[in-house]
Amino acid sequence: MRGVSGLLRGLWRRRVLPVALAYVAVASVLAPAAILLTKALNLPSWSDDAAMIGLLILFASAVWLAWNAGAEAARHEAAPTPSRAGGATIAVLPFANLSQQAADEVFADGMVEDLITGLSLSSTLTVISRTSTFAYKNRSPDVRAVAADLGCDFVLEGSVRRVGERLRVTAQLIDGATGSHVWADKYDRPVEALFDLQDVLIRQIAAALGDAVVDAEFERLRRNPASVSAWEEAMRAFLALERPTIESAQVALGHGRRSVALDP
Repeated sequence: MRGVSGLLRGLWRRRVLPVALAYVAVASVLAPAAILLTKALNLPSWSDDAAMIGLLILFASAVWLAWNAGAEAARHEAAPTPSRAGGATIAVLPFANLSQQAADEVFADGMVEDLITGLSLSSTLTVISRTSTFAYKNRSPDVRAVAADLGCDFVLEGSVRRVGERLRVTAQLIDGATGSHVWADKYDRPVEALFDLQDVLIRQIAAALGDAVVDAEFERLRRNPASVSAWEEAMRAFLALERPTIESAQVALGHGRRSVALDP
């Protein structure tokens, strides 16, 4: 079972599985349509077989292209990324969801996604990728071991609790070499103030690291959605896609459509 699970994860990372699922979904509509069209136009009986063969050829081509594109992306990910001169390397671990509702995990995971993106705007900070840090989700590892494993100087960890329409967030920045706290804070804000809270966190973390983040550049590059609800729907779509099944793809599509409807 582990071998099968590993194979599926590999196919998902290389985008083969998403492409295959999408193709099957489209083909399930095109195939009946082709058969109806054949009957409506009184085409020869072998036309159905030709259409099926064509769909299979297209399927094989799509999977082959996805595999090659995924392999190329994997090579780029595996290539060592040079550290930015004079800057620190930081890993943002998945925040713990302390809410009573498991569905509120989207706020914890979404906040980490945005923190990684926001900190990456710095011209001197090197931020460990989400793929690497989310391997520690639902675990309580020793920070020094994490820092050694990921090759980072600092580790950020925290928690998110949603209580009604308020968010309670804690965050702490830890020196990877010593395990000592560099900075820590806690916040109690309305849910609608989520984006402002993320901006505050990014600036405070950068200040604690002594990183010269230029506010003008930050404001120019940082683009928040107009709606927290739209952001939440988008995050739920991403979370659903982490568990690749036909059902989860349909769930993700539903969240994606609602996100676009709320904030085109």
